[in-house]
Amino acid sequence: MTLNQIQYYCTVCKYGNYTKAAEELHVSQPAVSKAVRELESECGVPLIVRRGNSLVVTEKGKILWDELSYILQCMERLDYIIKELSMERRFVRVGISTFSGNHVFPKIRRQFHINYPEIEVFSQEDVTDSLFAMLDSRAADVIITGPWRYFDEHGSSDYDYYRLGTFESFLFCVSKDHPLAKKDEVTLEEMAAEPLVMLNDKYSPTKSTKRMFAENGLVPNIIHYTSQMYTVERFVEQGAAAGFLPGDVARENPKIVGIKFKKYDKGSVALVWRKEDVMYDSVKKFIATAKSLYSNKNRKNM
Repeated sequence: MTLNQIQYYCTVCKYGNYTKAAEELHVSQPAVSKAVRELESECGVPLIVRRGNSLVVTEKGKILWDELSYILQCMERLDYIIKELSMERRFVRVGISTFSGNHVFPKIRRQFHINYPEIEVFSQEDVTDSLFAMLDSRAADVIITGPWRYFDEHGSSDYDYYRLGTFESFLFCVSKDHPLAKKDEVTLEEMAAEPLVMLNDKYSPTKSTKRMFAENGLVPNIIHYTSQMYTVERFVEQGAAAGFLPGDVARENPKIVGIKFKKYDKGSVALVWRKEDVMYDSVKKFIATAKSLYSNKNRKNM
């Protein structure tokens, strides 16, 4: 399978017409038809069939079209990046923690676009373990996360970082009619006794919560795991389980009450990058923008 075959096939699927596809590609119609036939021969199944005067993409052809369209998008982005590498690099790749990173990234992204509209920002959201892996493999230039325990694990000598500040951490949440809803603070024992809905183990809040219970000899009653905070919120508001949600989420939902607990603390968030790497100007500008927004005098506004 060649890149030309991929381009020709996707263009035919787009128009449902060999002639229009050939016109857009600036090649002959026989060349386009030949490329599609070769692709069908390689796949061993019909991809495009003729019905009357129309071309119809088969079900298996649609599956291949979706996959090849994604490859073309990746190739376009790769071509853009390669061209930029030969000139001044005008993009920055940012990894964002699902929870702590999103407290600050939208503001940084907006200001950076205002300051440097010519520089692209490629962002990817993931859990903290994956973000550090991206940083170490050079798949990300900087990451925004709550990194303190990771410095202990990786060795702080590997990274430079800038503390952007703190944000309100997760609260123990119950429905407004729950007996615990009237309390100002709950004990670890009270939380462990409740049926709990939790985010999957890959998320840092779940890891730290489970560690908190284990350190105190408690086994939480977890009845459901999810990858969506939305699901936690629905379980809690319906009284089906208790769970842990960010304080701002709890306050915005009148059906939910967020309660502090003894190990409650504010979360931290920082911008992190590798120390030894040669840094492009675009990355330096991104770091400078973040620092200007979250300097000591501005952190209180988080």
